[in-house]
Amino acid sequence: MIVEQYIPQTPFIALILSALLGSIIGIERDIRGRAAGLRTNLVVALGSTLFTLISSYTVIAFEGSSDPTRIAAQIVSGIGFLGAGVIIKSGLSIKGLTSAASLWLVSAIGMAAGFHYYTLALATTILGVISLSLLDYLERTYKKDYYRQVSLTGSTDINANTISEFLIARGCRVQSVNCIIKGDSEIRLIYQVKIHVKKEYQDKGFEITKELKESSPHIWEIRWEKR
Repeated sequence: MIVEQYIPQTPFIALILSALLGSIIGIERDIRGRAAGLRTNLVVALGSTLFTLISSYTVIAFEGSSDPTRIAAQIVSGIGFLGAGVIIKSGLSIKGLTSAASLWLVSAIGMAAGFHYYTLALATTILGVISLSLLDYLERTYKKDYYRQVSLTGSTDINANTISEFLIARGCRVQSVNCIIKGDSEIRLIYQVKIHVKKEYQDKGFEITKELKESSPHIWEIRWEKR
């Protein structure tokens, strides 16, 4: 390959290169304020490279009686436990999936450096940075679907169809409606709706629920939640 012709394929060079490439991904994560930043990504890359080097040199030490892919294979599955640590459930949403995936990517970069596949490691780092940073700007150009749950509590005089039409008129796509009767005079309606906006902060749930509650005296309480 191209890069391998100019860089010595020694363990020290592999470790230095993996630390450099891992730090590039880590800096991008740090800039965006993610849980797994510079130090985490650098250490993951460095550790993956060292494990891979140990795996490779074990074959030499034991004259080919050892499988060079055994330790490397455990890196792929083992990094999943570390990635799970940066995944956080916040309310009804999940955060940290991209950070966990970046750790998985960095471990692969470290393994490539450990096997002296410098061209692949460098190319993957470049594509990884592009995916993590530049594509963020692309995502802002198109709209995406977000899912919400609208819960209403009020008297049995509430008309479910009228509320559905109200939500649809304001850009919500009603997916399902669940009706719960509580006693003779109380009812609870649960709507599962989908909105279509560029960014989640453009969600106009507060304005919609405020207007909906003001439109009917039969609604006692209304909640707009992520789903």
